[in-house]
Amino acid sequence: MALGSVVSLWIWGALVASLLALGYSLAPAFRVAPAAEPALRAPRIWNAVLVLGWAGAAWWLAPAGKTWPLAIAVVAGGAIAGLIALGPLREESRLRAPGGFAAVVAAFAIAALATGGDAAARQWAALGLPLGMALPALTAGVFRREAEAFAGALAAGQATALAGALIWADRIYPAHQVGTGAVLGFAGAVALLMALAAFALSAQPARAPVAAGALAALAAYLLVALALRQPHLAIPAAIGAGMAALLALGAGLAGPPEEEPPALVAVLLLVLAGGTLLLINRLYGMPGLGMCGIGLAALATADNRATRWLAALLPAAFGARALLHLFLDRTYLRVEGVDVTQTYAFAALILGFVVATALVRFRAELAADAWSGGAAAGLLAATPVLVGYLIHILPLAGFLAGLIAAGFALAALCDGLEEGAARLAPYLGLACAGAAAAAPFLTEVINAPRVQRAIVFAVVTGIASWYVVSTLRSQSRPAAA
Repeated sequence: MALGSVVSLWIWGALVASLLALGYSLAPAFRVAPAAEPALRAPRIWNAVLVLGWAGAAWWLAPAGKTWPLAIAVVAGGAIAGLIALGPLREESRLRAPGGFAAVVAAFAIAALATGGDAAARQWAALGLPLGMALPALTAGVFRREAEAFAGALAAGQATALAGALIWADRIYPAHQVGTGAVLGFAGAVALLMALAAFALSAQPARAPVAAGALAALAAYLLVALALRQPHLAIPAAIGAGMAALLALGAGLAGPPEEEPPALVAVLLLVLAGGTLLLINRLYGMPGLGMCGIGLAALATADNRATRWLAALLPAAFGARALLHLFLDRTYLRVEGVDVTQTYAFAALILGFVVATALVRFRAELAADAWSGGAAAGLLAATPVLVGYLIHILPLAGFLAGLIAAGFALAALCDGLEEGAARLAPYLGLACAGAAAAAPFLTEVINAPRVQRAIVFAVVTGIASWYVVSTLRSQSRPAAA
């Protein structure tokens, strides 16, 4: 059988496997239709506004002929992640992890089949999916819907890793869509193994991620290395899956599953993860980072608070690093390099830390009411493009680097590990995917007229000022008796 036919079968197999896992996970959730919650109206409305806003921006950001793949992918990603974050999969259960990841894999498989042999359209669709999937988690986090934010963060982080792996594997292995087939085939296998592990070990949920990670590592070797003869993609995938199994196993031995780890343990876990990221980056490049992030998705089945926050953060961080490199490649900064000691880049680096800190530290103050919450979510969603447009693409690279670095540091030091990961993970994907999608536009308007940029700055300043004033007023009101 020709290699191209094998790859097509793999993409279809990934779609079938993910749909089977999704069907298994969703079936019990729809037995009783939950009543609509009034508290969900504001995040749902603002989520729709932000998704449609980003989809509309595709006509300015994407080049001619590639606007539809980006716009449709943003809308589809927002709808799927809305189902996960605000629908039946938001409830804490063993079904949430395999069901959410299966929905993510199915979306990427459908996008790959819809774009066919058009590699450029497929890459724009792969950028749009993490963009759309990050927005429901962002709005849920702003409105302090912690359970919904965490469910959406899992999907957004996994979508970011998938996007990074698929885009770079496609760019490096363009013949016969081998990269796409390897990425989606492995991701579909991980989704199915997560569902099977959750089902088979329902009486012992702590062992589910160990089994899923170990079997996923084996699947990476059998499917990617042997069937498609791509060991450079199989090895980092196996490392990610094996690392998920080891982290879950270590967490099960560390203490009670309902307790979060001490701060020192959390920092050590992130140092281990950061070292793995550095090693994979050095040995296997950007596709390896994405494949390792996909393998780490198996950690989402852990019924353990010591590692569950890592399941949201690590795939997002690995994928965001790959998408940051895509932004550098599209803006030619990869050749010139980024000097973070340059004044604007250094200031933007600090801004990345400030935004990450605001997401974690001021979660109670972000949304005083429905309007201020929408303004906060909108400003956060637009910040990456605004930095590149109002200042320069060089500071935007510094902002993204600061955001990823702060995500690692703050996620281990905030009061609630899961809440911190739920807020930081989707924003990593949103910022890096948004910057990569906006790269062609930002390079075209790099010398935009000063008056035009001054008008945009005035509008943004007005919205931000109104948000600050309304928030301060709401906090100064006496509490109701």
